[in-house]
Amino acid sequence: MPQRNLVLFDLEWNIGYQPYTFNYHGVQQTFRGEIIEIGAVKIDEDANVLDTFSIHLRPRIFRKLQHHIAKVTGLTQADLDRGEPIVQGCAAL
Repeated sequence: MPQRNLVLFDLEWNIGYQPYTFNYHGVQQTFRGEIIEIGAVKIDEDANVLDTFSIHLRPRIFRKLQHHIAKVTGLTQADLDRGEPIVQGCAAL
């Protein structure tokens, strides 16, 4: 039987102090946060780590790091400012 692998993702989000509302093709949309970090680990059936991935993303909408998120994640405003733009960051996946 072939061995099965599993990929686990962890997403960290920055939340806005105020929701961001906009109109998209005639439909009102509301963002409350955006992804600022993606982490992943690939494991085999025996839980052996085969590979890892981590990237910081630069937010486009909620650019100021919310104080609670900083406390929980340990990230700083400088980490956000140095992050990859989301398009390039997702291409690295």
